[in-house]
Amino acid sequence: MDALNNMVGVLREEVEIYRDLMMLVEKTNQALVKHNLEELNKMLDSQQLLLVQAGKFEERRQQHQQELAASLGMPAKELTLTKLIEQVPKEKAEQLKVLQNDLVAFVDKINATNKQNEELIKDSLKYIDYTMQLFTGGEDSKTYHKKPGNTEGGKQGHSSRIFDRKV
Repeated sequence: MDALNNMVGVLREEVEIYRDLMMLVEKTNQALVKHNLEELNKMLDSQQLLLVQAGKFEERRQQHQQELAASLGMPAKELTLTKLIEQVPKEKAEQLKVLQNDLVAFVDKINATNKQNEELIKDSLKYIDYTMQLFTGGEDSKTYHKKPGNTEGGKQGHSSRIFDRKV
C-alpha cells in the first residue's frame, strides 16, 4: 500500500516536528524563568514556524488518511491511528504504534510545559500589576504614611505617589 507508506513517512515527519517543538517549548520555559525577553521572542518565532510546518504535514496526513480509509472501505472520520494499526500488517502496525506513542508523549509534554509557561506568565503579570499599583498609588498599595485626606495641617489631598495615575 503506497498510501500506508506515505502515512508512515508523514507521521515520522510530524514526530520530528513535535520533538523540535517540545525542545523549543522547554527553552521558552527557561527563558521565562530567567526573564530573558530576547530569547523568549526567538523561541516564539521558531515555534510559530514549526507550527506552520506541522499544519502542512497535518494536511498531508489527512489526505493519506482519506486514501487509506477508502481502501479499507470505511469513512475517513472513523479511521483513527489505533484502528489503522489493527488493519495493517504486523510490521507496519509496529511502526505506527511507535510513532503514535511518540506523538502522544511529545504532545503531552508540550501541553504540560505550556501550562507551566502560562502560570509563569500569569505570575509575572501579577507582579507587574502589583508594582504598578505601588507606583501609581493604587487601591491595593500599602504605604507608611497617613490616609489620604488626613495629611498634616488638616488639608485634604491625595497620598504621595511616584507616578501620576494618568500616566
